[in-house]
Amino acid sequence: MSTDSRLIIVSNRLPFRFTERDGHVQAIPSSGGLVSSIGSYLDRKPGGSGLSEGRPVWVGATELRTRRLAKTLSTDSSLAKGPYEVRAVALPDATRDRHYNGFSNDTLWPLFHYFPSLVRYEQDWFDHYRAANSLFLQTLEKTVRPGDRVWIHDYHLMLLPAMLRRKFPSLAIAFFMHIPFPSYEVFRLLPDPWRRELLEGVLGADLAGFQTHDSAQYFLKSVQQLLGADLDLRTVRSHAHSTVVDAFPVSIDPAKFRDAFDDHAVVSEKNQIRKDMAHRKLVLSVDRLDYTKGVLQRLQGFEQFFEDHPEMTGKVTYLLLIVPSRDAMTKYRELKDRIEAAVGRINGRIGRVDWQPVIYQYRSVDHKKLCALYDAADVALITPLRDGMNLVAKEYVAARKDRRGVLILSETAGAAHELGGALIINPTDRQAISAALHRALDMSAEEQNQRMGEMQIRLGRYDVVRWAEDLLGQLDGAVALRRQLRVKEVTCLLYTSPSPRDGLLSRMPSSA
Repeated sequence: MSTDSRLIIVSNRLPFRFTERDGHVQAIPSSGGLVSSIGSYLDRKPGGSGLSEGRPVWVGATELRTRRLAKTLSTDSSLAKGPYEVRAVALPDATRDRHYNGFSNDTLWPLFHYFPSLVRYEQDWFDHYRAANSLFLQTLEKTVRPGDRVWIHDYHLMLLPAMLRRKFPSLAIAFFMHIPFPSYEVFRLLPDPWRRELLEGVLGADLAGFQTHDSAQYFLKSVQQLLGADLDLRTVRSHAHSTVVDAFPVSIDPAKFRDAFDDHAVVSEKNQIRKDMAHRKLVLSVDRLDYTKGVLQRLQGFEQFFEDHPEMTGKVTYLLLIVPSRDAMTKYRELKDRIEAAVGRINGRIGRVDWQPVIYQYRSVDHKKLCALYDAADVALITPLRDGMNLVAKEYVAARKDRRGVLILSETAGAAHELGGALIINPTDRQAISAALHRALDMSAEEQNQRMGEMQIRLGRYDVVRWAEDLLGQLDGAVALRRQLRVKEVTCLLYTSPSPRDGLLSRMPSSA
């Protein structure tokens, strides 16, 4: 790939959120997982972005109207001097709502996380989903240049790779799915026109990346069953195009969490947390508000722990930290109410005047506060019902420079494939959660050290830089394969068509 190429990152949202104060719009950097991963990669990659044409370009949607957006982008110095050039996609209100809240998060999200009973099938939503992808395409048409590499992210934009390929047949395109891709038997629940268009959309990319080997294989199975495509190991081929499909487990920057261990503010906060615990053991979990995270089942498991081990009453406290997310949606508000009711019931049933078994907090915390919590916790209880990866598990491991603490991790989290030193459990089995808590709280310092050390070695070998470089390196190889197939296709037409020139021209894309 040319050294003067640009990296164009495309995601549903920009790496900023916009707030209005005193009539002025301000851009505040986002702290989401994708932004953190890409930002860490660019910060740590030798030479910054490694692209001689300057900053990477980030294309994402915004709720601001076009005129106000243009003014904000031109006057906000933090954007002008930031790590990215920003290209914003302004979606109409109806399209933004039915694309994001509708098809993306009330159809694809529950289906891909194996909650088919929560899926809604609305043709109008899919139409707006297609329209939103088309509006992203319009922005990209004004942005891409020859030699650029376009990296499209996640389930909101599954149609975009094929749309972009039709406009720019030679463009290097990668697509990465951050959430799980479901088995064929689950994916096929979508109406046939939708599921075919979604698969064909992803296959417009040269490289389709997934979090785990299972998700990559499920995607290939769906392509084979629904499209009848030819598969060659991890490659889907059709005429002159090919798509390489592989797993790239997203990671973190371990040093960002390890180095915080000795930070004065973090140490002070950690000591205060331990003092507040009054010599009790601390169990910690950090989740976004979402039904896929298994919070209610986890609370049941924690309650079961005291039924199985009443001698631990008053000796263990569970800090349940929930980060607000999508709480404007009805099912998320209802989930929040159920969590709060469960916490209240457990505290009322088991708690004492001098001890509250569950401390529940519904808020975001900054990086230093989070690291202090990781460093203070005796156990991290991470038990999603289904998760593409779960970076909290990796952050907890990376933060423990002292190699103390125990990670309890759901077998249905993508991170379970990498963090073999964790206690792996079934997140729906309250007895398993109870048993894992007892084992974790009773584990010797030597065993904790060994398990943490093994996991930290893995994180050091495959960090966020390795993740991004692996994916972008395979993109370059996938582009070379596609060009090789194109040469073979052209050669075949020249030698087999009755009229070589007519045969060639009839199969060539108009913009090739």
